[in-house]
Amino acid sequence: MFRVAVFPCPGTADDTATLMVEVKVQDRQLSSALKHFNTTYGLPGVQVVADLPQEHEAGPLQIRRALRWLEELG
Repeated sequence: MFRVAVFPCPGTADDTATLMVEVKVQDRQLSSALKHFNTTYGLPGVQVVADLPQEHEAGPLQIRRALRWLEELG
């Protein structure tokens, strides 16, 4: 199991986090921890899932296929 963590991001204008990422193998439901951190910090987030048949978006939170999301980073 993985946990969501929010850390300062060196290189950003004020060293603040800009995105929360949670990684899962199969969980297709949006993580309650990711929802909590989004509400608390107001940051967008993505739950990256290895085995995901359908991607979803819920406002500033997304559930994305891991391989596709990683390919889009490059």
